[in-house]
Amino acid sequence: MGLESWDHTKPWDKTNTCVESVWRMACYTYFPRAPVTCKKGDPADYIKPCQSTCSNFIAQCGVECCDESVQCTFEHTKQLEDKSTITTQGYAPHDGPSSFCTG
Repeated sequence: MGLESWDHTKPWDKTNTCVESVWRMACYTYFPRAPVTCKKGDPADYIKPCQSTCSNFIAQCGVECCDESVQCTFEHTKQLEDKSTITTQGYAPHDGPSSFCTG
């Protein structure tokens, strides 16, 4: 991307939309919203970021791939050697703001 974090120590200052979208994605990923019904001190499940967060990053940072494989929502399942499987999922298939996702 050609961007250095020390050159953008205040990503919220609106000087670079790509930097701002990376900052938002990081915040939504590592500091997700709590469910609407959550009370202080209650445990809560992780709520993934919305697909619109990823879409904004792709648009604002000019992310491109030669085979058009850039996707925000996906599900990949892989079988491991011990015959168990692992599933990887992308962003939540909703646009924010939404109670189904963060962002």
